[in-house]
Amino acid sequence: MCICRLKRELAKFGAAFLCLSVFCFLTSCAFTREEEVLLECKDAKELTELLYASNDRNRYYNYGFPFKEGNEETILMTGYGQVDSPIFSTLEQVQKYFLEIYTEDYCEKHWFWTGESPRWKEMDGIIFQSYADGMYFPVTEENLESSTVLYESDDEIVAYIYFDSQIDDTKFVTEYTIVRTEEGLRIAS
Repeated sequence: MCICRLKRELAKFGAAFLCLSVFCFLTSCAFTREEEVLLECKDAKELTELLYASNDRNRYYNYGFPFKEGNEETILMTGYGQVDSPIFSTLEQVQKYFLEIYTEDYCEKHWFWTGESPRWKEMDGIIFQSYADGMYFPVTEENLESSTVLYESDDEIVAYIYFDSQIDDTKFVTEYTIVRTEEGLRIAS
């Protein structure tokens, strides 16, 4: 009699343990799925909605570029300003900014926005700029809009160029003399 009762109690305990295990498994799947959604989203609009809703906007959107007072269009086009500034006060404005300035396949490339990649870099004397896809392209004279041109002649340009720190949100502003070459704009040696 005692053994039968013990078996029943063990069966109840086993069933309760099994239910609890299933619940824990489903909960962990839900959290994993939330992370997968970020990785699987297909366009900038969807990613923007997810990140905006996550209340983790600064991690992804705060480039740390110095905020410049001035024309809203200029700020949007040059990337200056922060998402928490009045310019980015609504989800619609954030989406509009990303969809206009960056490509639709931005989703898997969101690491660029974490500040882990510099906006500009110099390799073998040639200046390169990084876009939303994390790829670097030689800087053209049109790209220099986001830096401050101090002097320009037929064969060279003197400009301030902003480099992002790969460690924190600080920016390095360096004055370069840039020479026009067939390969692109090259830092004068």
